[in-house]
Amino acid sequence: MVQEVKGVGEAMRKAALGVPSRQIPITPEMMQHAQTRQCECGCKYFVSAVSVFTISAIVSPIGQELTGTQPVLLCAECMKPLA
Repeated sequence: MVQEVKGVGEAMRKAALGVPSRQIPITPEMMQHAQTRQCECGCKYFVSAVSVFTISAIVSPIGQELTGTQPVLLCAECMKPLA
């Protein structure tokens, strides 16, 4: 079942695995131990974008082609997706 929803988005993958959809709140205590992520180019800043994809009718749960979206973060300098 996980293969059927591969690439559909984090929420659908979690739903397929039976993981609750609510987000875990980040507390100030957690932030004290957090490390800042950087792009390969050294930039520490990212912008939000949306990746759009099509799911074939063959693997779609409703038998019709679907369009889906997934949020991504792009480096503010080189525009590469955060890996």
